[in-house]
Amino acid sequence: AHIVMTLSWHPEGLPQNDIAERNHLAAPTVSLTLKQMEMLGYITRRPSNDDNRKTIVILTDLGYELDEKIKKVLGAIGYEI
Repeated sequence: AHIVMTLSWHPEGLPQNDIAERNHLAAPTVSLTLKQMEMLGYITRRPSNDDNRKTIVILTDLGYELDEKIKKVLGAIGYEI
């Protein structure tokens, strides 16, 4: 949920290492999670315009739908976003 919400706040996308840092997660954990999210159609990846060594992760429309569902559930239990 944190990764989806982080990406929803950055529609231009983020490099994978930024996602790990912003969510205080280990890079291998983020890598595996993003691989699963990509297989499910929640994210897409593209090369960075600034640095060809980096890959930018972007939410798909399906990912934004998941973000809305997450926010509704969190709102229902009283968590402020």
